[in-house]
Amino acid sequence: MSISMAELLAKNTSKFKTFKQGDKTTGQIISRTDSDIIVDIGAKAEGILSKKDFAPDALSALKIGQNIESFVVSSETDGQILLSLYPPRQRGGGNSKKWQKVSQAWCRKTTLQGQVLEANKGGYLIEAEGVRGFLPASQSSIETKVGDTIPLTVLEIDEKDNRLIFSSRRQLSKEMLLKLAKIEVGQEITGKLVVVAPFGLIVTVDGLEGIVLSREISWEDENFAEEFQVGQEIKAKVCAKDETLGKLNLSIRQLSEDPFKEISQKFQVDDVVTGTVTQITRQGADIKLEGEVGGFLPSEKMEGSSYQIGQKGNFLVDNVDLKRRRINLAPFLTSTKGLIYK
Repeated sequence: MSISMAELLAKNTSKFKTFKQGDKTTGQIISRTDSDIIVDIGAKAEGILSKKDFAPDALSALKIGQNIESFVVSSETDGQILLSLYPPRQRGGGNSKKWQKVSQAWCRKTTLQGQVLEANKGGYLIEAEGVRGFLPASQSSIETKVGDTIPLTVLEIDEKDNRLIFSSRRQLSKEMLLKLAKIEVGQEITGKLVVVAPFGLIVTVDGLEGIVLSREISWEDENFAEEFQVGQEIKAKVCAKDETLGKLNLSIRQLSEDPFKEISQKFQVDDVVTGTVTQITRQGADIKLEGEVGGFLPSEKMEGSSYQIGQKGNFLVDNVDLKRRRINLAPFLTSTKGLIYK
């Protein structure tokens, strides 16, 4: 059964739910971006759930269409509702005072004592000054087990989003600082792969830690976990370096030209192209074009037309979006006189 975008947007409009901060809700995962999980919670606006809320194993297990529980952090802003896996904290109470102590440690670069509550592949759940946070395994330089009390520094803190990231790594040695100083942003380096994780790859480069986030591994959306093995040699480009933590941000895909740039030259404005509808959301429809090129038909251009997943049809090229690596489309409509409207 086909459904027009107007019908999709209007369907059950009167039944849209409204939410306020702190409300618990259950929604369906409808898409993913590089940084967020997009959730349909039955409101007029979509829910946005940060990937930072998830442990790596939990994030990799998420599926489109899966139901997920979350809490409303803020009501609709710019057409979005911000969500969190954790209930937002109320300011002005005892919790806020505890966060204040942690915030002071972050500002002053002082050390806290924290107790290890849980351990998993990604790191450790820590409680310090009555506030719980996460210690990534990559930021732990001492042997740690559940029940231990260890010295910590605060890497990231955001009370509003209930995010607290610790480090137990000691100050970098002069030797490590010298190694880091010799590496330039934009330089091509060779390292050894030590961890293959859902979020990307961790590489050692002459004793320094480098990370290749999943989006920086390949220009195409591929299952990279099957392509790499611990111990293999990795070539990458240095995108940034952190002289405080001694970390390198790396990219494998930037060693080569984005193939989409060449492919996109085949698409000119007002060209007629053939594609298949693969997904319909409130933002519009994803269209698979010939050669596995991604196309997108915005919702505002869909009104008056009916589309269904799997439907094949002709479209007009509206423009090329190099940043999103997709071809933006418009409907291909003909009147009885054979005129074309865009």
